[in-house]
Amino acid sequence: MSEVFVLMPFADEFDDVFMVVKDAVAESGQSIPVELSAYRADDIAEPGRITDQVLDAIKSADLVVADLTGNNPNVMYELGYAHALGKRTVITNQSLDKVPFDVHGWRQIVYERTKLGKELRPLLAAAITDVFGDLPPPPDDQDNEDRDEQRPSGDGGGPPLRVGSRLLRKVSQIDLKLQAAGHDRRLGAELASELKSLLDRVTIATAGDPDEARAIAGTVGNSAVRLERMELLEEAEPLYRRALGLFPDYAGLHFQYGDMLADDDRIADAQRELERGRELDPTDRRIKPLTLKIALKRGGGDAGPILDDIGSSLQDDFKRDPTNEAKAVAYLVYLDRTDAPLSEFQAACRLWEESLEDEEAKLVPRRALADKLAKSDRPEDEDRALELYGQLLESITGEERAHILHNVASVHASQGALSEARENWIDAYCRNPRLPSIQTSFSRFLMKHGEPELALLVVEGKPIPDCE
Repeated sequence: MSEVFVLMPFADEFDDVFMVVKDAVAESGQSIPVELSAYRADDIAEPGRITDQVLDAIKSADLVVADLTGNNPNVMYELGYAHALGKRTVITNQSLDKVPFDVHGWRQIVYERTKLGKELRPLLAAAITDVFGDLPPPPDDQDNEDRDEQRPSGDGGGPPLRVGSRLLRKVSQIDLKLQAAGHDRRLGAELASELKSLLDRVTIATAGDPDEARAIAGTVGNSAVRLERMELLEEAEPLYRRALGLFPDYAGLHFQYGDMLADDDRIADAQRELERGRELDPTDRRIKPLTLKIALKRGGGDAGPILDDIGSSLQDDFKRDPTNEAKAVAYLVYLDRTDAPLSEFQAACRLWEESLEDEEAKLVPRRALADKLAKSDRPEDEDRALELYGQLLESITGEERAHILHNVASVHASQGALSEARENWIDAYCRNPRLPSIQTSFSRFLMKHGEPELALLVVEGKPIPDCE
């Protein structure tokens, strides 16, 4: 009989959590040639000091499951004791928001309180199976579907997966599909669900190769960013949370998640992710842009000195290497968000463009300047924007062309050139009828100018006669 000792606070609200843990242990015991028994401190019937009994139970346990929800000091101490003894542990938690840094690096199963059976049980069962199961990973981590299918599945979504090259290939395939999906929100949502299901099959107890773990974490983060660009925040956030539960020591995920939180005006949460990421990697290039974004969102009298300091740093970084797109974009974002004089923005775009040798690369700063000019209220700036957009349309094809046509239509509408606006919006819509910005602006334009039936088709992303 192998014993699983469960550490959790003595509170009524954890009784159902414990029952789910016992169910997960029982489920694992049916799949492996080991008889398992789960219990916690209040199951110990012998007389004596509870503290000593808990420590003795940890000593004799074959596996310790610790729930860190609420950062209970007793549970923290007992988990530390288990680690000191070299015990195999599986950690669960309802939130990583306030986990101490020295514990934050341990992989944890993060679950929602309202989804114990659906979320906690299958993940925990997979982790326990991974600890006690006698099925080793395939030789050289090669694909072995037959061997994988012999491993038990907690939720019917497939067998548990280990952190390794096999998982990396699966995650990368989904990321490539997301990249090819462009702005197809329906396909994006389907791929997000597929990726989340894949991550839910990853066993927490297996650390895997650090380089492969980092690559997987980075790929998942990039996928979540692509979902953000599709305006699928509800699909992106669960990916961030699940990935951070699996890879809490990957700084990039914290910065990416913090950026999304800042865009969603959840400033305190964004600041928390920024600090966690900075503790893990104080040299990451994303620290300055995210600090800037949070300061701009926060505003107030205290933001001025912070912005000035960040602005000087971003300007120095850009001027030292104007060919670096990340540094150039960060500086332009600063100038745009702080309402710097248009002349400064133009000068930065000019320096960026002149530093580049590749003609295709020069289109990026040209597009940045055109977008900035298009937002101006001065007719001469709008005319200059249209001129730049015209140059861009001579070279740009595919998905990006729809975005530019949309911007051209918006400028024409602002100038009262209604037929030109309608023509460009039709062209943009026919190229990508599912792009939310086009759907919203074009449908409003049509409704305002007496075409309500066509507006209803556009707002739903349906085919229109002009696209036939």
